[in-house]
Amino acid sequence: PQDSTTIDSSDTAMGARDNSSLPLEPETAYTAWFRMLGSLGNINQIQSPDQHNRIMKTLYEIWKILCRIHEGSKQTRQGDVYFNEPPLLIFAPWLYEAIQTLPQTHREGKLSAYKLLCSIGVYNHDEPPSQEFLDMFLLTLYQGLNSGDQDIINAIISSCKADLFHRCWPSSTLLLPLFTDACCQIGQQASIVDGKTNPKVEALTILSSLVCFPNHFEQLDVFILKEKDYSTVTMDRAYLKRMIMRDLIKASEKDTMLESREIALCGLAIFICEELKHQRLESPIKPFMLFIVESLQTT
Repeated sequence: PQDSTTIDSSDTAMGARDNSSLPLEPETAYTAWFRMLGSLGNINQIQSPDQHNRIMKTLYEIWKILCRIHEGSKQTRQGDVYFNEPPLLIFAPWLYEAIQTLPQTHREGKLSAYKLLCSIGVYNHDEPPSQEFLDMFLLTLYQGLNSGDQDIINAIISSCKADLFHRCWPSSTLLLPLFTDACCQIGQQASIVDGKTNPKVEALTILSSLVCFPNHFEQLDVFILKEKDYSTVTMDRAYLKRMIMRDLIKASEKDTMLESREIALCGLAIFICEELKHQRLESPIKPFMLFIVESLQTT
């Protein structure tokens, strides 16, 4: 575009000073963001694992800055939303490539990529991400949760937190049993394993946030394990609630970490209040009430 503040103009800086109150044209603003954020080239071609991991962590910090700019721009937004704001998904191709293609020598960088990708995926975007991004995002979560690598599972759980399912991205509920099972396993482990801290609080928070989630649906299609492979089945609301409550109790019944145990008890209490308020008889209430009483007596 031929405007007074184009990127390639030799007097851009002078124009910016003289017209400081005027925003860039939409196409110009987008070009500026794209060139600035893409100036590194392909970071996955960096041979040093340490440098690669450091850059991944730096991208995370840059992305958080972009989010703050995004939030601040809502108060002064002018023109087209897509062009005037920083592109929050611009790092996604690097992250997918790092997760899918980098060798084991770049393990720490891949874990950092998982954390950033999950944070991007569960961010409260003003407009839903593209279907292409969501398909790749959910596929990456599916593969990561089924990888058997506890570090990857921990990275996903700690970064997705309780936001993934409440964003209501299409097909995200397929992963519901995978998440509840992963959270249950983390809750049953010690707080520190091999010198690494397990995200017990985040795991119990996810389970507790889901106790009333099935009430929004009559039934859901989800992935379950059958004969060493996952297939899609339809679960009704009552079964989904029993599955979530079972995993929540298993994750917290022997937990010695006070904070995560408190989160689990709060989730159980919310579930009981919700069921009694709406007089639902599809879930057993008495066992959960007894569990809360026993927990309070032993605390």
